[in-house]
Amino acid sequence: MDNFDEDFLEIKETLEEINDGGNAAREKRLYELHARLEKVTPELFADFLIEKGAKSHCLSCHSSRISVLQRSKVDFEKIPDPKVTSELEPMEVARLWSEATVIYLRFFKIDPDRDNVLTNLQYRTNCQNCGFISHYRVLAVLEWVESLETVSGKKK
Repeated sequence: MDNFDEDFLEIKETLEEINDGGNAAREKRLYELHARLEKVTPELFADFLIEKGAKSHCLSCHSSRISVLQRSKVDFEKIPDPKVTSELEPMEVARLWSEATVIYLRFFKIDPDRDNVLTNLQYRTNCQNCGFISHYRVLAVLEWVESLETVSGKKK
């Protein structure tokens, strides 16, 4: 192998390491963003809308049957071993599952060709009567939720 080939391979390996580091950094940013987004529960979103004076009915047909899509995540580390749960009362098992489950609002990209960044995400409310969809920027809602944490003394 001549010097050119050795230099080329060294440069290639360096670029691959940088790319792998970039992917790791990107994954870390997405993980941190998702952890922040999980703070926005349906209850907090409703409180946000009330505090901001948003209409509690459909802007198109005035129906009060409005819904918002939700997601949930279970922290399986908080669920005891099945051997343990099999000995518990059903209500206690249900309580454990409830405590291990995080329910948060489903978010959508505004521009599907861009990354998941706060300025490109929105929440949607849907009218169950006519299907009208309203959009709310995630950034405004999340900043409001995190300001509540600051006021209550919790760390982000």
